[in-house]
Amino acid sequence: MGVKGFVEGGIASIVAGCSTHPLDLIKVRMQLQGEKVHAPNPQPIHNLRPAFAFHNLHVPHAPSLPLPPPPPPRASAGPISVGMKIVQTEGLAALYSGVSATVLRQTLYSTTRMGLYDVLKTKWAHNETGHFSLPHKIGAGLIAGAIGAAVGNPADVAMVRMQADGRLPMAQRRNYKGVTDAISQMAKQEGVASLWRGSALTVNRAMIVTASQLASYDQFKEMIIENHVMNDGLGTHVTASFAAGFVASVASNPVDVIKTRVMNMKVEPGSVAPYSGALDCALKTVRAEGPMALYKGFIPTISRQGPFTVVLFVTLEQVRKLLKEMGLYDVLKTKWAHKETGHLSLAHKIGAGLIADAISAAVGNPADVAMVRMQADGRLLMAQRRNYKGVTDAISQMAKQEGVASLWRGSALMVNRAMIMTASQLDSYDQFKEMIIENHVMNDGLGTHVTASFAAGFVASVASNLVDVIKMRVMNMKVELGSIPPYSGALDSALKTVRAEGPMAFYKGFIPTISRQGPFTMVLFVTLEQVRKLLKEF
Repeated sequence: MGVKGFVEGGIASIVAGCSTHPLDLIKVRMQLQGEKVHAPNPQPIHNLRPAFAFHNLHVPHAPSLPLPPPPPPRASAGPISVGMKIVQTEGLAALYSGVSATVLRQTLYSTTRMGLYDVLKTKWAHNETGHFSLPHKIGAGLIAGAIGAAVGNPADVAMVRMQADGRLPMAQRRNYKGVTDAISQMAKQEGVASLWRGSALTVNRAMIVTASQLASYDQFKEMIIENHVMNDGLGTHVTASFAAGFVASVASNPVDVIKTRVMNMKVEPGSVAPYSGALDCALKTVRAEGPMALYKGFIPTISRQGPFTVVLFVTLEQVRKLLKEMGLYDVLKTKWAHKETGHLSLAHKIGAGLIADAISAAVGNPADVAMVRMQADGRLLMAQRRNYKGVTDAISQMAKQEGVASLWRGSALMVNRAMIMTASQLDSYDQFKEMIIENHVMNDGLGTHVTASFAAGFVASVASNLVDVIKMRVMNMKVELGSIPPYSGALDSALKTVRAEGPMAFYKGFIPTISRQGPFTMVLFVTLEQVRKLLKEF
């Protein structure tokens, strides 16, 4: 599978992680039930009532009052009640606390483990039959899980802390703005080593989960197909993945409980840490709460792991099919090309480019608005700056302060710009490349790719700069509550720009545009051609 396996695994993991995040949050909260919330040492309070103001005063006949008995331990709440309490006390959005860390964790951890597992499958499978034995599957899972966990541990620590923050008293909450802020604060306040706190547990858990999850999925899938229970389709993928999720849940829950507690512990400067390590945490947990405490959160674990594994592997199978062609533009090229000659007319190229980037631009608009604002912030006066912490914080603040619709501000311009950009960039690249090869100027190699891509970059810059200027101004405008926006829309922005600055204002920034677009397009298409060659081998 090679590079393709990493891409497929990454996409599938992010989809699965985000769709089951609320269940993961409930699991974390349940795993922390019964653990003492370690408050900072309180300052001594002196009783100053007159009758007891003198410490040496002896009262001979004062009765000795017995201390009240400690309150009985609270019964552990179930997953539904935990979920309802989170919604009632913290709001519905709290179910997605730490979702940015989940995305980063899946990007680092799952992309690595699933890509490596596929690489090892290819390497260790029988040369003639392609058979991959169960011991080899388990071995591949252990190795892939260990490496993936080591890579993704900082995001895992951030995710656990962000998910657990809501159960702490207000004064003790960390209130991280997002995954970047969490990792940054941990590194500053507790040292870089804190990002790998509990890493031994994470690696052990990941090895168990990956070996049980991936190996059992492959094993169940093979058994279903070989025994003619079902064909290699959706029914098989769902059944095998749900069974794999159950196996992974049973195998990993004890390590998961200890990992969650070690990662979440708050170490006050100068004070003793609640746990000295994984073994100490396990012993204290069993002594205080009994051995079944290691299976706290099992219901939400299986409730999350089942759907997660189903979504993961069903998505993975679909992505594998989809990535047989690279991107929507290539899909349309394949569909519309002449069946015998494979020729695609310029009109069809333009049409494919317009459709492909209109869709991608609509999807990516929130990130584009955030990028424009963050890039433009430095030119504002200090009092007017937005000071976003990162892209997650930018999108979150825009949604809260200006409404969700603000994330698609300028989306019509974005779609138009993207359609122009893609139609000019992709189509002109294909056209220039064909002309160079057909006229025997150069062969289909690096020289052709560089020449065609640089020419395509110039065409795209000329075609898109006008829309780009208007888009930037509309996206960056600051709308004060109760005041009239600087522009009512794209047309208004264009007219005001021409009146105030003249028509050449639409080509402001053209030199940096072409200076960026030329190398960008060159790197894009040269890399694309190499990736295409690479993926033909897998």
